[in-house]
Amino acid sequence: MADSMLTSLHIYLPVLLVLCTLATCKCEVPEENITGWLGHDDVRLPCNFTHQDVIVALYWSKEKDPTKAEEEDSTKASYFKKQLNSLEERFTLNEDFSLSISDLRVADEGRYLCQVEFESDRSLLKYQTLIVYARVSTPEIEQCDHKATGNESHTFCSMRTPNTHPFDLTCRATGFKPNVTLQWMSSVDTMQSNTEPYQMKTLSDGTLEQKITIIVTAHPDMDQSYTCTVNGEATNGTERSSTITVRFDPEKFPTQFIIIFSVLGFFILIVFIAIITVLCRGATTRTIEELRKSIKDYTLKIPGSDDKATAKIGLYGEMGAGKSTFINSIEFAYNGERSQPTGARGDTAGGHSIIRSCLPLTDYISLFDNRGMRDFSLSYVDKYMKEISDEREAGTQTRLLDEEIHCVVFVYRHSDANKKQEAERFLEKFSTQLRQYFGYSAFVVVTHADSLSKETKADLKETFSPNCDKLWFLENYTDDTEDKEKSISFLKFLKAALHRCDVAIVNIERRKTQWKKKWFFQRWLGW
Repeated sequence: MADSMLTSLHIYLPVLLVLCTLATCKCEVPEENITGWLGHDDVRLPCNFTHQDVIVALYWSKEKDPTKAEEEDSTKASYFKKQLNSLEERFTLNEDFSLSISDLRVADEGRYLCQVEFESDRSLLKYQTLIVYARVSTPEIEQCDHKATGNESHTFCSMRTPNTHPFDLTCRATGFKPNVTLQWMSSVDTMQSNTEPYQMKTLSDGTLEQKITIIVTAHPDMDQSYTCTVNGEATNGTERSSTITVRFDPEKFPTQFIIIFSVLGFFILIVFIAIITVLCRGATTRTIEELRKSIKDYTLKIPGSDDKATAKIGLYGEMGAGKSTFINSIEFAYNGERSQPTGARGDTAGGHSIIRSCLPLTDYISLFDNRGMRDFSLSYVDKYMKEISDEREAGTQTRLLDEEIHCVVFVYRHSDANKKQEAERFLEKFSTQLRQYFGYSAFVVVTHADSLSKETKADLKETFSPNCDKLWFLENYTDDTEDKEKSISFLKFLKAALHRCDVAIVNIERRKTQWKKKWFFQRWLGW
């Protein structure tokens, strides 16, 4: 029956794809599952479709995992104005519109959407579900040191015990996905674990770790062997095992040595904790220094020129949202001090910016605080798009492409549900026009993050994520007391914004070159 269903899918899928491209509405084709192995070869997600129409844009995005409140929808790659754009380092958009993912991670697992927009306003939705498997390690027995056997799927070790008291043997398998079966076997039978059913936890990289423990006793007259085996899909067809041999050894270990080693071990533990504390503080400081250096050294050579471009980051939002304070906070995180007190940059009226102001953070990075909105009226969208594209006057056809905003940031301060709905409606139109112009949406920064509950943050993520590339919750600096973790958050935001500027600057220079060619042919050849 499964074979007949698969045959039917292969017969009708091309027909369905053709009907989708001929329809005048969004069309969704059947979903496919793709399996990849952690850390192995690249995985390619296909976006197959039959079309006769001209493709205007194509977007690959990963849907939010509903079980992870901190995760959000994100655009991985796009095709816009005949240009292939990969928006994240490990994600590559290929010529056939498939999406390649390198250095596969468990976090990459999920549902991906390939959305195709045609010139005739038709669109096509193609979903792919990526399943990530991770190969299990050879099991380790915690009570002894393992030795190689020449077979990487099997190890062995031995241990001595001075008495016949019962003791634990614990076997651990790590780094696998999906689940495996871990069991102990003696020379005669399978042994039951004394932990029910077993110990399982999720590791930081998303893979799993499983432990199984049995209670054994040494036999005075003979050595005893116990083997721990692991089976399941995560073995990739190869059974893995470890064997331990338990020997009875009646030698006595002097009691005075036990006391001495216990005291020495306690002292070493105290010293170790102190060292780790110092190292953690030092690691945070080094992280800030590395981020500041990378930002200070940031440059981007303009394609086809020896000149270096200036990355321009523009902030847009309602009056009182905290744009000026946000810029001051970025400056404080970068320099460790402000050139002016909080809220004092540019001309303001009651804390509200009344003219567009600029902070040249470095010779090649500038942040713009644009005039704030009195409300979320949709009329501000066209006004902001003219500022972003540097169209200085209404009706102007010539744009100074070297003064365009490269990374658009929408700054929002939450107060109530009505305001959130108005902001959502504004951001939806704003992001639509940004995608048409840049090929990607705005970043969204929610200020006063410390005053928001987890539930409110989750609600804002669900509301804004469909209309933004990345969502940040940040608490502005309000005094000159440095918080290293807060500084790291602001510097990481700035790094992400500079990456977005890199993509935009390259696209702008391409448009500039195309415009110059078009002007030459029209001016001198009359084409």
